[in-house]
Amino acid sequence: FRSVDGGRSWTPLLAGAQFDHSAAPWTAQATPHWMGALAIDPFDSNHALFVTGYGIWASRNLQDFARQQRPLQWWFQDRGLEETVPLDLLSP
Repeated sequence: FRSVDGGRSWTPLLAGAQFDHSAAPWTAQATPHWMGALAIDPFDSNHALFVTGYGIWASRNLQDFARQQRPLQWWFQDRGLEETVPLDLLSP
């Protein structure tokens, strides 16, 4: 969600958003999930990042979305890194 009036009203950011899964096709099954940290670039109000169990998603059109000019678009940012889960742990 996003607020531009000090929290009096909120706009959902992910409902109707477009996700580019081309860099990580496995993300198409459950986007977004395990959502963690969110950051808005203090030098570029169009740029935001959030993390999931799959990796980092970024948008560069927050202002266009806020003005209802086009849907919010998200691109997967990390390459070749998927979540790491231990299947077995051995202790000597």
